[in-house]
Amino acid sequence: MKLTNLQTAAAGLALVLAGGMNFAVASQPPAAAPAAAAEAPAHTPGYTRVVDKDDGSLTLEIAAKSFVPAGGKPGPTIHLVGAVHIADKPFYTELQSMLDAADLVLFEGVKPPGAGAFDATLDEEGKIKATTSRLKFLLSVVEEDRSRSGKLPGSLQQAVDDAGKRWKTMIASSLTDAWGHQIIYTVAELEKGGQRAVVTSVGPNGQDDDGKGDDVRIEGKAAAKKGASKDPGLQAKMADALGLTFQLDAMDSSKPNWRSSDMSVDQMQAAFEAAGVEGNQLFSMLEGSSLTGKLVNMGLGLVKSIPGLADTLKLTMVELLGSPDALAAGPANMKKMMDVILKDRNDVVLKDLRAVIDTEQPARKEVSIFYGAGHLADMEEKLKKDFGYTFAGEQWLPAITVDPKAAGMTPAQSKKMRETMRKQIESQAAAAEKAEKAKQKGDEGAK
Repeated sequence: MKLTNLQTAAAGLALVLAGGMNFAVASQPPAAAPAAAAEAPAHTPGYTRVVDKDDGSLTLEIAAKSFVPAGGKPGPTIHLVGAVHIADKPFYTELQSMLDAADLVLFEGVKPPGAGAFDATLDEEGKIKATTSRLKFLLSVVEEDRSRSGKLPGSLQQAVDDAGKRWKTMIASSLTDAWGHQIIYTVAELEKGGQRAVVTSVGPNGQDDDGKGDDVRIEGKAAAKKGASKDPGLQAKMADALGLTFQLDAMDSSKPNWRSSDMSVDQMQAAFEAAGVEGNQLFSMLEGSSLTGKLVNMGLGLVKSIPGLADTLKLTMVELLGSPDALAAGPANMKKMMDVILKDRNDVVLKDLRAVIDTEQPARKEVSIFYGAGHLADMEEKLKKDFGYTFAGEQWLPAITVDPKAAGMTPAQSKKMRETMRKQIESQAAAAEKAEKAKQKGDEGAK
């Protein structure tokens, strides 16, 4: 049985959903996680699994696992809480309640370029570059405000107040330049009508030189774009087409116990470049602007009109997300991307966790790390090896339930399709591993 082109494209997106590529959920200070089960069950490998129900339906389940310092040593309980970025709404309701009860939640949300903290080791040239990126970010914020209201906000604080819950805290924390000076925002009224936004950093000398001297200035467009609407992105469209819920629409990360812990888009693109892959391919696909993204967009537009297709795609996605080999089954270029998406971002989270353990104890007794389920096996390994933690318990939450009968399949047909998919995934994973070993052998021989 071969998958349709739309199923294959959706499968690629499913890998990203498992790996975790949510974009900039607005953050705030700290947050927490789920309590370990009273009787810790035996450790189950992985963070996703597919459960066959007696009625013939299938459920993708996501794990939340707890870890404590080995040997009774001091330190917070760490909960690794898995996410999949489109799911049934009750999954997010349960996660929200679980996480809101915690002391601190370190969560994923790739930040826009220029947002987030500046690197403390930047030299003067680096500070100019980073400040320029931040000014571009703030300019995009005020232009987005104008696209909603028809006019530019009167101040950056108004842009903060107008922003939705996903962005508010991130914008509010991005109002200073790399030298710690407040960024200046002005609105120029043009002679022929319209407005132009101007954002300025006073530069290293801290003096407003009216855009001259060492000031850094960025000017916006001259004309307003009234009534423009922002594309919700491919993940949100996929959720809608499949009758599921998009995580960023369902969960509120602006609570005071939630803290963003992730890379920014520009940091990720630099990491992609260092790994020898073109990161823009991934971002443009998720935004729907690439050829792959446009093809998936076209296909998703047909899903609701073809009976059973949405459930067939859900069945495909559940099987893929529940497979331990799915992330290893992609082409070499995708594997390199996933190494950046998973491992490089994990390094950021674990660095933040180390800082919490070293500087915020004993206030943080329970710390949850809320990330795409594909991240967590690597995090678990590093928690044990580098942090000296040991497994304490787990619970499994139902994320997506699909009934093959709704896709027009008998139980036997569903079983056959799933077996075929598993064999394809295992075969592709084995081929990818073989190719990687051959490449490594060739590289060693060339030295």
